[in-house]
Amino acid sequence: ENRAFGEATIPFYVTAKSDNEVTGQVFNDRNELIQTIQISKPDSGLNYISWRLDEAVTKRAGGWDDPEAKGILALPGKYKVVLQYGGKKDSTWVSIIPDPRFEYKVDVEVAHHDALKRLDKTAAKLATALNILKESYEVID
Repeated sequence: ENRAFGEATIPFYVTAKSDNEVTGQVFNDRNELIQTIQISKPDSGLNYISWRLDEAVTKRAGGWDDPEAKGILALPGKYKVVLQYGGKKDSTWVSIIPDPRFEYKVDVEVAHHDALKRLDKTAAKLATALNILKESYEVID
């Protein structure tokens, strides 16, 4: 069976159906939290949670939140995924390898990734400034 392209599907087992949410935290090799994934109301038995092999990006205030949109693509490497459910934790590792269909230049990919991270931080600062401006207009009104 072919695996889903562009995502890691992580199996987990639940002994009883519940309204609890399963939360996964993805950490890079520097133990930095890069993404949070969730699944609501898992069934009793075997379940799956998917990570789209991306890092979280800043949500834009007033922007449309597209559930299909990916964040910044994670670089090839090893990532730790910690699942939490009903007060219990477990973890697994996910390895991302370079796409074998393309000639892969590590320094170019790292520079591109770093530029996207800097752009996201700048967008977050802009969003904060715009929210402050909006709140000041509301106070004046």
